Amino acid sequence: MAVRFCAAPSNQRLWQELTDRFLGQLGTSVGPSSHSAFVWFTHRIQRDAIYIEAASRGLPGWLAPPIAFFSDLPELFGISQKRIGLLRRRVLIGQLAREQSSECGIGGALAERSGIVSGLDSLFGELLPEGVTPEQLNSALEGLDGDDFSRCRNAWIAGVFRTYLETLAGDGLYDPRQIHSLVADQIADDRLPDVLRGAEKLHVHGLTSRRTRRKLIDAFAAQTDIDVTLYVSTGFVDRLEANEFGAVVEVLEGEPPADVIVQPVPDGRREFEWVACRVKELLAANTCAPNEIAVVARTGRDDTQRAHEILNAAGVPNTARIRSPLAEIPALKAVLALFRAAARGWTYRPLRSVLASSYFDVDIDLRSIDYLARKRRVAGLDRWSIQLCRLQELVTTAENDWEYKREGLYSDRLDRDCKAFDEFRRQVEWLDDARPLRSWVTLTRRMLKPGIFGFRSRICYEHGERWEVVRLDQRGVERLSRMLEEWPESGGSEDEIEPGDWYARLRRFLESNELALTTPLKTGVQVVEAHEAALFPFKHTFVVHANDGEFPRRAPSGVIFSEEERRALAKQGLPLTHRDAWLQRERALWHGVTANPNVTVTYRTADANGVPLLPSLMVPRHAASKEIPRTQYTWPVPFSPIQARCLAAERFAQRKGSREPGSIVVSEPEALRHALLGAYAETQRCEGPECGREAGTLNPWSGELRDRWLLDYLAKRFGPDRVWSASQLEGYAECPFIYLLQRVLHLDELEEAEEETTALTFGGVAHEILERFYPELRKGPFPDTFDERAAELLRDVAARVFAEEEKEEAGWLGLPAYWAVSKRDLVQRLEEYLAWEIPLFGDWRPHLFEYEFGGEEPVEIAGRDLKGRPQKLRVRGYIDRVDVTGEGESATYRILDYKSGRVPAKTHYERGVVQIPIYMTALAEKLGVRVVSGGYRSIKKCTEAAQAEWRDENFDRALGIAFSIPARVRAGKFEAKAAQKWNDYWPGLDVTRVKAEYKQGCRFDE
Repeated sequence: MAVRFCAAPSNQRLWQELTDRFLGQLGTSVGPSSHSAFVWFTHRIQRDAIYIEAASRGLPGWLAPPIAFFSDLPELFGISQKRIGLLRRRVLIGQLAREQSSECGIGGALAERSGIVSGLDSLFGELLPEGVTPEQLNSALEGLDGDDFSRCRNAWIAGVFRTYLETLAGDGLYDPRQIHSLVADQIADDRLPDVLRGAEKLHVHGLTSRRTRRKLIDAFAAQTDIDVTLYVSTGFVDRLEANEFGAVVEVLEGEPPADVIVQPVPDGRREFEWVACRVKELLAANTCAPNEIAVVARTGRDDTQRAHEILNAAGVPNTARIRSPLAEIPALKAVLALFRAAARGWTYRPLRSVLASSYFDVDIDLRSIDYLARKRRVAGLDRWSIQLCRLQELVTTAENDWEYKREGLYSDRLDRDCKAFDEFRRQVEWLDDARPLRSWVTLTRRMLKPGIFGFRSRICYEHGERWEVVRLDQRGVERLSRMLEEWPESGGSEDEIEPGDWYARLRRFLESNELALTTPLKTGVQVVEAHEAALFPFKHTFVVHANDGEFPRRAPSGVIFSEEERRALAKQGLPLTHRDAWLQRERALWHGVTANPNVTVTYRTADANGVPLLPSLMVPRHAASKEIPRTQYTWPVPFSPIQARCLAAERFAQRKGSREPGSIVVSEPEALRHALLGAYAETQRCEGPECGREAGTLNPWSGELRDRWLLDYLAKRFGPDRVWSASQLEGYAECPFIYLLQRVLHLDELEEAEEETTALTFGGVAHEILERFYPELRKGPFPDTFDERAAELLRDVAARVFAEEEKEEAGWLGLPAYWAVSKRDLVQRLEEYLAWEIPLFGDWRPHLFEYEFGGEEPVEIAGRDLKGRPQKLRVRGYIDRVDVTGEGESATYRILDYKSGRVPAKTHYERGVVQIPIYMTALAEKLGVRVVSGGYRSIKKCTEAAQAEWRDENFDRALGIAFSIPARVRAGKFEAKAAQKWNDYWPGLDVTRVKAEYKQGCRFDE
């Protein structure tokens, strides 16, 4: 008997016809073998709905319900062959492609490209469901016009397809994409009555296109035992050609659905919020059950997940099937992180991500790893182990270990870290070796199960009551384990591959495969993909993200065949997709989703970057002016606690300054109070006419500490016995808030040592060379110019300093390649500097180098602060160079401070951002000598600047500021305002909140 197509103008009418016929045919029979009708569904919601409908009609429950999904067909028809897994399938196709390439004149390198293998696999996915034979494929390919390359390619494709089918048959396997073809063969062998357990009628619901099912429908039409009815959309039957399938087409009468409502939205976030508002209004009106409302997205990755999250936040019960790429599953991301660390040679950041992962039980204190990374670039497990042990020795033997304690480094803890890292290295060192692909797969499976570092048990830990993460992790690990079990069976080359290659392969594989999970709740608002919602009678449907590129989705690009070749092959009978056919199916899918009453379509007018977006061509005409305002961030009726807080804050802002009586009712007064407090704090930091102040002005919300306990603490810590360095005083004068972070709170940004030679390293090495150069230079006649003797001496001293600095125990110089360049540049810069400086000496001679004062006993200097009050400071530090002229009691001294690049300006004295006056005063106090001047010299620029004479205006001003600083610190004044320019290496706005600068004047004038 012929197959029958039943179509209706609306999904409600179509569903009513199915339920009337199917349930009417079943009557009161309970089964298990007395059912007169059977139904095949494509999705869960259809089965659940038929159960609800049967119960509402008072029908009894069924034994062995006559209901099946298309996914049940292999079991129903007893297909006994073992299915080939995705991983093994890709490997097999890749091997066959390489083998056939030599026979067909195709380059082996081209055949091995992953994109080509994926293209072949996709092509086979179109041929296999329709049972295309190698002969049919070869015949169609021979009909293509083309050049020699095209003919070689076609022969190669036909050969790979033939050998693939032969290999499957020889190994007793089948490709899951062959199911419809295999079922059609079983139907042709009269197996359908047995599968239906005696039922004489079969109803099939949920098909939106003939893609991959043409052979199956042909088999339905050819058999004569079962009456088969397919319930489809009117768009489906409109495209049926005359006498196609020998079908009987029945178009039901009924009212078409009402017009679709279109709502443009500014962005994705407000799109889902608007939908959540409408859904909540429907549920509050009690006009329908939650499961009669659908939120429909074209695909199930970002959109369904975002809709599920926002509905949850709104307190709306919902059911969602969420797709997650395997590479985005947290537990598998941790596995990838381990392989990435090995692939990148165990450098700092990849290693740290592994050690910090909650999925690995590795008891190593990250403070030790962070400390080492700031000091130098370390790579390789062995080097990390050596550096940790060295650090432990340094901390143990250090006499003054305050620096290590400040970093949280203690000898006993480091001893445990060394042992723990050795155990870590023992368990992961196998990742460093090249090995065959089969071995990588085996070891990866072993890493997943039983797992290393407690991985298997840790994927069972809940994360803040988020049990869905545990479920996702467990399913993801099991999925990957099963897929990896197939890989060794696929054979493969015995060539050894490096860790980086294996990491890249595994990452690509995880990115291209996904896991779909359905939320536990089944009867909430249905958050579904378009193909699940098609032909189902929802009372209210919200189609989201209806933009061009989503509806319709873009047709896959042709990797193997061009668009023209696909059209030509389709005309010869091959079931290949081309653009026209793809758009027809997308339109049918759209019609299947929107053939409901009360359909609302939303689309986005811009993406996250503000780039304009277009609506889908299938979106009906509408007024673009209906777009939600871009400035609207809260809704008149809040749909979640967060929205309620935002609305309350907005109403408060609107009533600010109003004299109207009344109050604002909020559900969470404390949350609003906190938000208002935060907003007030921000206004106290800003600047502008409405504030009446400059940014960074000192107040309780901008750097001023007033808590009595804190002030007592500061008074004790920064009291009269405090020993200050010149750099600390300069740092506070430059920006008190940065001083608070670095010197009071000891908060440092987590940064790895630079790859290049830094300016600090450049300056440090240059200082060291100059410190050694001048004492040796003055052993002979002091030259008037930078002569050959001085040049030779410079090169000799530089070579010795470089050799010492390059020892393992010395500081980090940058990567060897960068340091090699920096050395040449440094010597050249010093030659230019000395050629400029030596003629300037005149009667002066270098006398002291890197002179330390206040090391064992701080130097106490006395003076007056800016208010004229007498003050004392205990100071210590290093002076780069002290020059002398004259001898005995008539000798006078000057101080020079080297800078590698930029030097201070005269204005720095006015704001206290200089160290020279402190150096001059400390030297005079320490040695009892006459110091006449001081200043700065730039090595790179060959200039001198910011010269100060003893007791001149600049000297007294800067020294007065230095004496004023301790009192400011004790008073808790730490404003985030730079003395001159905000340095780019300081923390950003996320820390400082403002980036204020003094345009004129100074903080010490206030």
